[in-house]
Amino acid sequence: MNKSIFILLLACILLLSACTSTDSEKVELTISAAASLKDSLKEVKDQFETEYPEIKLSYNFGSSGSLRKQIDQGAPIDIFLSASEKDYQALADSGAVSAGDRLFSNSLVLVVRQDSQVSGLNDVIERNFKLSIGTPETVPAGFYAKQALENMGVWKEALPRTVYAKDVRHVMTLLDHGAADAGIVYESDAMAVQDSRVIRRFDAATHSPILYWGGLVEAGEHKEESMLFLEFLEGQRALKIFERYGFETETNEFQ
Repeated sequence: MNKSIFILLLACILLLSACTSTDSEKVELTISAAASLKDSLKEVKDQFETEYPEIKLSYNFGSSGSLRKQIDQGAPIDIFLSASEKDYQALADSGAVSAGDRLFSNSLVLVVRQDSQVSGLNDVIERNFKLSIGTPETVPAGFYAKQALENMGVWKEALPRTVYAKDVRHVMTLLDHGAADAGIVYESDAMAVQDSRVIRRFDAATHSPILYWGGLVEAGEHKEESMLFLEFLEGQRALKIFERYGFETETNEFQ
């Protein structure tokens, strides 16, 4: 059967069953997602649950590396949305996730508070301002940040004043609380915080492509409903939401 026809029939069946279902009978999907998707996915949740009232979405946000480890350890997850191709591919290679593909991309920026005196990256290094990035070993944004600074030849100078964060949203929190003077995050995160401003966009050539991936967790119990959600993420309504939050989208087919 054609995949599109199968998805349409499945959607019709689930919609009809929703007419007689109660909250206790809803299928709950647990989705582990990169912290940088937090705001956009909340809006996606509202639209998806309106269209599929028989399905409830439950999000688990964190760094992609930490989420990958949770899945490796058998956490009850249905879908993995990663900001790191490396973490996604590691699970795909082991057979822990499947039926996935690239979703969209992001950009890397240097961000400060609106009232900051920091004027640029050289300012951070020369004036000993504190710079926050995600822990490179577990946070993709931190890995890309370190990669960019290394390729620009300033990592050694930046290292003594670097403050590590558990994910990109933690970087923004450190900035807000004055625990750091500048931070390197995704452009989508900078857009999500009003009291911040971007003072530099890193050249894409200085780091690996920032690509988001999504796939089914093989140990998950709700494969059909999970496929509906992944298909929904590729639809125009969801893509427009991600674009508003600063992501760069492109059309991909889940295999």
